[in-house]
Amino acid sequence: MKTSVELDKSKVEKAKKLTNTGTLRELLDNALDALIAQARRKAMHDLLGTDFFEGSLDKMRGRNERVG
Repeated sequence: MKTSVELDKSKVEKAKKLTNTGTLRELLDNALDALIAQARRKAMHDLLGTDFFEGSLDKMRGRNERVG
């Protein structure tokens, strides 16, 4: 897909340096992949909730609680 967009040159250069990418296309592809992965992780977290497991594995397995 071709599109035209104005980008902040200093941000593009910083991102290229940090990610060691050579081309703007590669940088944007990587950025989109990272955004998609982040959104998927958030969706999975929201699906599972924060109380996925509560308790002690040691207690569940019949062992004494470990300290530290």
